[in-house]
Amino acid sequence: MYNPSFKVAEFDHFKMQAGLPTFVLSAKQWIEKTNAIGLYVQAKGTNNMLQLEDSQKDD
Repeated sequence: MYNPSFKVAEFDHFKMQAGLPTFVLSAKQWIEKTNAIGLYVQAKGTNNMLQLEDSQKDD
């Protein structure tokens, strides 16, 4: 999926941090900080489980 507004600099930052034991990144943070497209995130109940859906899927 092509996204001309994807923030590559933010992605590079996450990529460098990903191996650290203290690194935490939610799907919501990923979408907001990288301007990612194609994901829909919705919190489910009180256990904070996330549902990810491809917003580009064919119906």
